[in-house]
Amino acid sequence: MLPVFNIPKTFDCRLLALDVDGVMTDGGMFVTSDQKEMKKFNTRDGMAMKIAARLGIEVGFISNGLMEELIGYRAEMIHVNRYYVGNDKKLPVLEGWCKELGIELSQVAYIGDDINDLDVIRKVGLSACPADATPAVKAEVDFVLRTKGGKGCVREFGEMLGWTR
Repeated sequence: MLPVFNIPKTFDCRLLALDVDGVMTDGGMFVTSDQKEMKKFNTRDGMAMKIAARLGIEVGFISNGLMEELIGYRAEMIHVNRYYVGNDKKLPVLEGWCKELGIELSQVAYIGDDINDLDVIRKVGLSACPADATPAVKAEVDFVLRTKGGKGCVREFGEMLGWTR
């Protein structure tokens, strides 16, 4: 049984934004001898994103990594139309998405795990982090999830918000 969280009844989630490394993955990376990089994603997280989309909630990935092709492929696999991979700060990227969608940051739910997520965590309507996030992030989010990054924390967040009932 999931712990009880006090989600504000007035929270109107219109966008679920997710960090990639450490949230959708365990933060690790596989590198082959021919210098190909691979990541492992959790299928339950993918299902939670599909359910959110069916409920009319936009989903987007924001990564400060370098693997745009791989992250773009994952987005395509689960029909996510918004993703950013690059070195820009995450908050301006998210603000741009909000402007495109005609929504406020207060209507965004975000899951992040490291210090490069803090600017977003401090501005969105609802924030969470995986169980293995950095202490600085755990101190700032609304909810620390029980599940580690890459192990189903996005699914846990969706269940917490009642998306999978």
